[in-house]
Amino acid sequence: MNQRPSNGPEGPKRAGDYSGPEAERIIPKMNHYPMDIQHYAGHWKYFPEYNCRYLKGVVYCETPKEQNLQNFNLFVPKAYLNEDGSVNLEGVCGRFTAETAPIIMQSSVMGYSEAPAGMLRADGRGPDQKLATAFLASGMIYCSVGVRGRQTQDAQGNYVGKAPALLTDVKAALRFYRHNKTHLPGNTDRIIFVGVSAGGNLAALVGSTCDRAEFEPGLREIGAVMDESDAVYASQCYCPITALSHADMAYEWMFRGQYKTEGTPIDPAGKTLTAFQRRLSEELAVRYIRYVNDLGLSDPATGQALTLGSDGRSGTFYDALLRELEASATKYLRLIRENSPKVISCTPAQYVSGDYTMVRHTPGGDQVSPGIDKSTWLSWDGEAAHITGLSPMLLGVAKRMKNCPAFDSLDLQEFENEEFGPSSQKLSHFNRMMASVLEALQNDFPEESEKYLPTYRAIQDDPLLMEQEKLLNPHSFIGTGTENLCSHFRIRAGSMDPHTSFSTAMLLAYNLKRAGADVDFAFVWEAKHGVCDYEGELMEWIQSIL
Repeated sequence: MNQRPSNGPEGPKRAGDYSGPEAERIIPKMNHYPMDIQHYAGHWKYFPEYNCRYLKGVVYCETPKEQNLQNFNLFVPKAYLNEDGSVNLEGVCGRFTAETAPIIMQSSVMGYSEAPAGMLRADGRGPDQKLATAFLASGMIYCSVGVRGRQTQDAQGNYVGKAPALLTDVKAALRFYRHNKTHLPGNTDRIIFVGVSAGGNLAALVGSTCDRAEFEPGLREIGAVMDESDAVYASQCYCPITALSHADMAYEWMFRGQYKTEGTPIDPAGKTLTAFQRRLSEELAVRYIRYVNDLGLSDPATGQALTLGSDGRSGTFYDALLRELEASATKYLRLIRENSPKVISCTPAQYVSGDYTMVRHTPGGDQVSPGIDKSTWLSWDGEAAHITGLSPMLLGVAKRMKNCPAFDSLDLQEFENEEFGPSSQKLSHFNRMMASVLEALQNDFPEESEKYLPTYRAIQDDPLLMEQEKLLNPHSFIGTGTENLCSHFRIRAGSMDPHTSFSTAMLLAYNLKRAGADVDFAFVWEAKHGVCDYEGELMEWIQSIL
């Protein structure tokens, strides 16, 4: 019995995780790199397994901080190029020509880690392989963009991948491609960007900051082409972890009352929150309720104001989230009823009771596990699924994974603590509201307050941090002008994803809709953190918007 919503790797990727030995390449250090693709004209190679030609290691900015990251690998259906690498204007692949083919750009960023440009492999293995294969087979052009990340250092030891470096790099790649469009196939008015997790946030940023002037200083610093656009046509955001300055509050609201983390391969026993962390969790959850209620959100379909009740488990915002989750479960159970190959083989009743076997396909092989009894919180009336509440659902299928705080760690131990701060400093706090939270707990927990409060107070009015927060948060730009939004967004999040709050993806979708964007948003039932989707549906969406 097969379960088909695909799931990517669950942890942050490191340099070298994306490509096989054939992709290993050290790009020589130069003072200036050419911004003319003709410089690479003699380097095109043929990849018979994909019937495409490819170009590796195209440095997309003139003065990169790290040339082995700031480059892209380009894969083009063979029909679009002549033997000498020139564009074959008469080339046809699928429904596209060399002039009309959309360009899919992707970065493999996860955990805000640096991400080398990905390389397809002859053996068909790799995290981005399946999507890239489908793109090329349908006649689309695929470009894997390498970017700097939180651990990237220059020769002097400075951390040059701090926010918003990863976004700056993608913008530089977009500008480079447009600058060379007369010598490259593809329709630069139909560029679609794809990202997962932190890369999902990157995709949201790419789509909501088209040609924003705020990024020009960073682009000039790396020698990007300045007289071209960095706009995209559409963005596919998988499990986006956005608004990091509010992510700690959202996580505690989501897992309110759960005080033990699930075991992981890295930490099999899990962690039990201390008394201080429990109070901290409660204070953050309460503040998230206030935060949501101050947003002025409304239901995109009805216009009804969306707010949370004081308990965090009532109100129109909470009801809207449950409706989104119920819609996801309903689709899944209908597919089961129709015996669709997209999901497992059992009846809806067996699924609800847990009388089935689940098979998950992973890079390490198939993982087989018994079904989970969901009858205490999930029901099926023959046409629609019903969920009794968020808390029992989480305890059943998506228990707490992260410590408290989840993103801006008290002891600077999370990946995101490397993403902010000056280039001279590896780790930094970034949650500027945490100082007031700790002050509220100061009388009851004086020792903890004495230990942690000074470091959080020190960042409250830090201008660099405030700028980094703004430039890494799509909500800073959504609603400030539709001319800076791409035409289409598709957002997918997993119903079994404990990496961030379910509300994160929903807030992104609803805020974009409020700003007038075309948004296709859904939770994918049974999917975890990664490329959560039903097979073929991303391609169907791309075809529909084209």
